[in-house]
Amino acid sequence: PLVCRLYIVLKIFIDKLLITDPQKYFNSSRVVFVLPSVNDENNHEAEQLQNTEVKYESLDNQLLSGTRIIMPFDISWVYIPFNFDSLARRQLFFPLLKTIDGLKTIDLDDTGQVDRIIKEADNHLLAELKKIFKENLKDGSNRVSMLVYSGPLHVGYNIFDQLDTTLLKDTFLNGQLMANAVAALYMGDTDLNDPDLLDRLKSELNGLDKNIGTVQLPHHGSRNNFTKELFQIGTDKGKRLYFASFGTGNRYGHPSYHVISEVLMNGHVFVAVTEKRDSVIIQKIF
Repeated sequence: PLVCRLYIVLKIFIDKLLITDPQKYFNSSRVVFVLPSVNDENNHEAEQLQNTEVKYESLDNQLLSGTRIIMPFDISWVYIPFNFDSLARRQLFFPLLKTIDGLKTIDLDDTGQVDRIIKEADNHLLAELKKIFKENLKDGSNRVSMLVYSGPLHVGYNIFDQLDTTLLKDTFLNGQLMANAVAALYMGDTDLNDPDLLDRLKSELNGLDKNIGTVQLPHHGSRNNFTKELFQIGTDKGKRLYFASFGTGNRYGHPSYHVISEVLMNGHVFVAVTEKRDSVIIQKIF
């Protein structure tokens, strides 16, 4: 989404090439862009394209949020990326961006024009952009972070997985078999304070959330990005595994003890994944 891309390019620790030309940044890797799903009841074109399917070998260079990417495996497995753009955020920022001299004449929905502006922005334009984002984007870019479902194409397949959670095999989860709940939900830096996000996610999964037994806690387990409503997503058959990836020396206090406590008190399992070599989750599907 435009708002997210403009915000990120202003962060000095991000390589500008990653935003302006990700295909060149990743060199020989293939890059597929996931177009935002705008939450607009009048956007019938986007609504008709939701939950479409495409085979991995037939992928184009872009697809719509919610598209089911069918993988060439022996079992019917899909990846479903979700890019929940915020219509309210667009309505807030587009008029503000249009007040900047260098942006008055461009079409902010035209990716090519936006890319050109990002590449050619001078210090004066960047300063004006930073001022707008600092005053209006208190939560950074996290509310438009990518989410991905990885799991079976249908509900009720007789598929099992075995979880190993450390290389040292010193946890009770090792060797535990989970029937059917083999799907994982990766949440990136998503901010769950958006009251409609989880409802939209559950709606677009259209029952597939019943396959989810493993969930990545958003933003490294941050309390600010968490809500107990997350527990409504996933299988209702036994425990689910919630994991947080973080650096042990991070200065933000990730993951939050509050989040860990909520996971445990709701009868689920928490696993920490860090930079340490004995920290890993291995999921074996069969």
